[in-house]
This record gives sequence, C-alpha cells and structure tokens, in this order.
Amino acid sequence: MADKSKNFGNKVANFGKKFVGGLLFDDLPEAAEVSEADRLEYPLHDTQDYKSCIEFGTIQEAGVDLKSLIGFGSLFGKNETIEDESDEDKTNREKKESEAKQKQEDAAKTILESQDNVDSTKGKDDAVQTTFGTGKTNEVNPQILKKCKLYLPAAIPFRDTASYENADLGMSGAIAEAGGNAGKNLVSSLFSGVGQTAAAAFGGAGAEGLGRLAMTKVSVSKYLGGEGTQLAVKQAAGVTMNPNTRSLFKSVALREFAFQFKFIPLSKQEHDTVIRIISFFRSELYPEDINVKVGDQDTSIGYKFPKRFKIKILYEDKENPNVPRILPCYLRDVTTTYNPSNMSMHPNGEFGEIDMGLAFSETRTLSRKDVDPTVEGAINSGGF
Repeated sequence: MADKSKNFGNKVANFGKKFVGGLLFDDLPEAAEVSEADRLEYPLHDTQDYKSCIEFGTIQEAGVDLKSLIGFGSLFGKNETIEDESDEDKTNREKKESEAKQKQEDAAKTILESQDNVDSTKGKDDAVQTTFGTGKTNEVNPQILKKCKLYLPAAIPFRDTASYENADLGMSGAIAEAGGNAGKNLVSSLFSGVGQTAAAAFGGAGAEGLGRLAMTKVSVSKYLGGEGTQLAVKQAAGVTMNPNTRSLFKSVALREFAFQFKFIPLSKQEHDTVIRIISFFRSELYPEDINVKVGDQDTSIGYKFPKRFKIKILYEDKENPNVPRILPCYLRDVTTTYNPSNMSMHPNGEFGEIDMGLAFSETRTLSRKDVDPTVEGAINSGGF
C-alpha cells in the first residue's frame, strides 16, 4: 500500500513540474472508456494502481406512511354522539366537523404532495397518503440511488467517544453506596452511618475526627451570626466534608468522519468528472424546498431532509472487512479549494488542481450490539 501511495505522489509531483512548463490537456493520454455517461469516479487513469477506494452512495429511503404514523383520525377527530343532542344540532355539528376536516386534509395534501415520493391521493377515499423519511431502511446494505467512487485518502480516523458527568454523592449518598457494596439495604445503611456521626458529635469519645466533622454540619449560622460564623467553625475544626464525587455515564456521541481529496486531472474528461463530483456533493448537502402556491408565487414553508449517504471502504471492489462499517450519514460540510499550491490555469480558465474536503455525521449513536457481533441481538456480523 505504501508503494501505491508513493507512486501516486510521484505522479502528482511529476505532473506539477510538467504543468508549470505549459502542458495542456491535449498533450495527455485519454482516460479509459467510461461505461456510464454520468459515472462519478476518480481517478479515471491508471485505475489498476488503486485497489483501495471509498464509495459514497445516496440512499433510497424505505419511507414512512405518515397517515399511519400521525393517525389522521385522531388528528381531525371522530364523529361522536352527544347525549340529548337533537337531530338538527347533530346534523349541523357533523357538517362543521366535516368542513374543518376537509380543510385540514387539503392543507396536508398541499404540503405533502409537493415532495417527490408522495403517493397521489387523487380519487382515493383515504385523504392523505405519503411515504417519505428514513423509515426502516437497511443500515448495512440500503438501496443506493447514485454512487461516487474515489481513491482511498490517507488517515481515516474512527473515533468512538462517550460522555460522563460528575456527581457529588455527599455524606448520605456515600453511606448508601457503601451499604449497597456491603450487601445492606439503603435504610439500614443510612440510619447506621448517620447514627454513628451523631453519636460522635455529642459523645465525643473515640472518634475525634468524626465528631469534629459532625459539628461542622450543625447549623449554627442562623444563631451565631451567619455564614461567616459557620466557616469559622469549619476552619477551627480543621475538617471538611468529602463530596464523594463520582463519574456517571451520560451518553455516547455521534461518530463523525472527515475526508480530504486532491484532484489533479490528467485529461479533459477527468477534469469534467471532477467538476461533476464536486457538484454532486454540494447539491446533496442542501435540502429541497417544500413549497405552497400563494397566488402566482411559490413560497417555501419548509425543507425536505437531504439524502443520507452510505459510505463503504472497498478493496478490489468489495467491502473491506478489516475496518469498521459506517452507519448512514448526513453530509455536513463540503469545502472546495481551487489551486491550493499554485496559480497556474489552463487557457480556457479551468483549474489544474482542486482540493475537496467532506465531513459527515452518522444519523444515530451506536450501542454495544452494533459494535460487538457476539452480543445478543447484534444486528450484523461485521460491526460498525
């Protein structure tokens, strides 16, 4: 692998030298024939030198039936019988309920039918039907809409982090903890510990430190001059309470991934592919508008979530089992830098060197069953 990386570096360096000397795209070899017109892959030249690559695919979501999820029957109300209601009142009430329900359903249609994958409700008795969102999409092998395959960059960190918070148990908490460790119940542990402290405070025999500590807990401030007096008692006693600070587990963090790519096209075809690759990621970062018609104008009232990405690390076009898998991700950041190391350009204004940085965040946190395939209930044998 090191030899391949060195080989790629030498090619980049040599191309830089030639380019400064005035090399044009016409002087370069043509790329291998592209099988698909919209193929998104880099590099196109010498692909046999790059057995490892990384593949980004936009996910076709399974979808959610919002009608079932929300429950429009509950949302819009049901016909109910009111005791002692006259036939005329019942007719008027049901008419108003029907009109209100129809208005709500029409508004829902306007919003939901503006999305690409909303099922048409025209001619159906059920007023609103839609299937969009993540639903029960397979996280390991989801259906992919469009792929982009790039060379595997150096330094791909997988960072697993957990959050902990500090908690002060205090005297009673520490006593309860010790009782639990000793196999005693909570109530008896508290009575035993507090009883020993009180006895030491007022008996004074055989427990000097404990007695002083107990006396500092006696509320003398409201009788002898306020908080300053209480602090003076603590200073004179020369003891203070142990807060018994413990570290408590709080949560796990979403994993984030960042990738850096350098593009130095070796042909016009490869340059155009790089431009399409950058456009692909930039367009998939942004959400689609949800519009409603106001007169002759379309007004955005919301956003449809951007597509999620499935990221795979491949070796010889097969998923590499030697690295953890990556859950479906949202694309958070696309950074494009044109001519990062020189100011040279082709005669038609095209850049000879482009850097692209991508940042992703997984859409949910992991638990042990996602990572360890031996845990009961593990969702796959590969592990994330």
